[in-house]
Amino acid sequence: MIWTWLVVSLCAFGAPLDEGVVAFEEGRLQAAVTSWEEIPSQNRGWVVSYNLSLAKYRQGEIGEAIGLLREAKRRHPRAARVHHNLAYLRSELDAVPRPVGEVRPWLDLLTVGELGLGSGVLGLLGLVGVWRRRRDGTLGPTRPWWAAWGMGLLGLWIASQAAVLANRQPVAVVTASEVVLRDTPALDGVSRAELGLGSEVRLVQRRGDWCLIEDGRSRRGWVSKHSLFVAHAESVD
Repeated sequence: MIWTWLVVSLCAFGAPLDEGVVAFEEGRLQAAVTSWEEIPSQNRGWVVSYNLSLAKYRQGEIGEAIGLLREAKRRHPRAARVHHNLAYLRSELDAVPRPVGEVRPWLDLLTVGELGLGSGVLGLLGLVGVWRRRRDGTLGPTRPWWAAWGMGLLGLWIASQAAVLANRQPVAVVTASEVVLRDTPALDGVSRAELGLGSEVRLVQRRGDWCLIEDGRSRRGWVSKHSLFVAHAESVD
């Protein structure tokens, strides 16, 4: 099953990936972007998101570049070049609120998949240990192995909850030069605050053409979905 998925993925996305690399190396930025964007966001590896961020930055779209780096960071939180470029792009911005963090702090070190895989292996080892000790009492008590099984289940639950929350409330980046946080999803809503280009916020709720967001200072307000780039998602619809 895994090998089938890999073959299908390479056949489906190999051509756009290669075409994008060639176009980028030749300086045809829009052609590179067009090729890489043919790959659905949920199927991009972190390298594709990273390369897209470079192309977007060279096109002057710094908000989308930051969003794509956040996308790459979620897929490979320990990639030094991603952290370096994020720091560099943030340094080029005017005053913006502190970027929102990941929905769970451990996502700065591990991906959901890594935690899920490790927890699954731990739980499986625990079950095997219990089974062996029940068949052969001379191997020792089963309690530590039951504990390993329980920790594995707990890790799987934590990973699944983090995945659901991260998809429900993804990171968004302001792509307009300035947006106004309003108290209602309407143009005549009262202004609560203003956010500048490149502000990294959390998307809390969607309502038509409006999104409720929260910035790094815990300020909330409604903004037009057209002024945001949402990492890890095809759109904010």
